[in-house]
This record gives sequence, structure tokens and C-alpha cells, in this order.
Amino acid sequence: MAVDNRCEEDVARIKNAVKTTNAVLESLTYSKSDDLTKRQAKLTATASQLEQLLEGPLSALLNEEEKKAIQEASIIVSDLSGRVMHAKEIRKREERRKATFVLQRGKLIDEVVEKTFMAASGVEDAKEQISKAVIMILFLHEQSAYLDFYSTEEVREDTLHLITQRLRRFSLREVANHLQWQIKSAMRDSIERRLDLDPQAAVTSWISGSETNKERIAKQHEDLIAQIHHLVSNHADEVSS
Repeated sequence: MAVDNRCEEDVARIKNAVKTTNAVLESLTYSKSDDLTKRQAKLTATASQLEQLLEGPLSALLNEEEKKAIQEASIIVSDLSGRVMHAKEIRKREERRKATFVLQRGKLIDEVVEKTFMAASGVEDAKEQISKAVIMILFLHEQSAYLDFYSTEEVREDTLHLITQRLRRFSLREVANHLQWQIKSAMRDSIERRLDLDPQAAVTSWISGSETNKERIAKQHEDLIAQIHHLVSNHADEVSS
């Protein structure tokens, strides 16, 4: 019996049992459009196989009740396939919008962060930049915007180790510039992870917060600041890569 000949009551009853498009999207929240395409293809193939079963030689082995059950299953699977197809198109549009948003936001983040620091121009400027960078690193960690998976002590150790190792191979200016790069990367990563943050507002807040809290941070980490000051003051700046 063809689908077109099924009674309207049966079709309506069966379709009411199929989840809506929104329900499909909700139940497959983490599925990408490509995944939905594969699911739709499988559902379409299943529905086709059920129809072929009714039209093939094996249908002679089925009684009317069994045929009706298969017909109903075919309707359910076909309708669900259509819902998944619709959900797939919606998910595709969402993915395109998100990709565009991420691209535009990424460009804005790069523009904002790159303006945060100027490259060190000389030895004395480099020393000052290194001092500021250390304060900024410690402040950003307090704000969960720099190595937030590290403890405070681990960040201290990492920063001291980084500066110590790089001063053995590079000039003060290059070390200062590297620390700035580290900070910019941390800012960029933190903003990208949190869509609620406005890039300009976040960077401005971090810069001003670092300046406002620099005396407190310097006192709190007095031993670390002293060690780094000693390293920087006694560095022979002829070292260069």
C-alpha cells in the first residue's frame, strides 16, 4: 500500500510522535552540520529500505498488521529525516554566523592587544618594560587571564625561570619584547575564550588594574621582584641572538 493512500488519522498520529526541529537541535546540541548530514543520510536509507521491503517479494510473508507497522515505521523515519535535514540547515547557518563572528572578533582582539605595548627601544627602556611586564603577569594571573591553571607560586617560578633562561641568550630588549608577547598571547586567549568580554574594555581594565595595583603586587612579591631586578641590573647587554 502506497504512503499516499494511508489514512490521514494514522499519518497525523505518527507525525505527532516525531520530535520537532527544535527538539532535534536540542537533543543533538554538540553535533555539527556534517554530523547531521550523516544522520539524515542514514535515516533516509532506512526509510527507503522499509519501503523496498513492502514492495519486494518478502512482503508476501507479512500479514496486514505487520505491513501496517512497517509502513508506520517508514513514515516516522522519513519524517524524522526531514526534521534532521531542517535542523542541519539551521545548524549550518549558525556555524557560518559563528565563523564570521569569530573571525571579526579575532581581528578586533589582535588590533586592541597589539596596541597595548610598544617594543622596547633601548637598554633602560627594556629594563622598565621588563619590570612592568612582571607586574602585569602577576596581575593578569590574579584575574585568571594568565596561566590560570597554574598556582601563584607556579607562575612566580615560571616567570623567574623564563627571564633567567632568556637573559642567558638574548638582550634585555629581546627579553622585554618576549614578555610582552607572552602577555599579549594571554590576553588574546582569555578574551577569545570569554565571549562576554569586550576586547577594548577588557584590555583597558587590565592595563589600568595593573597600574593601580602595582605597589601592592610589588610588595606582595617583593622577593621575586628583587631577584628579577638583580638579574636585569647585572645583565651584560652585549648578549644577542
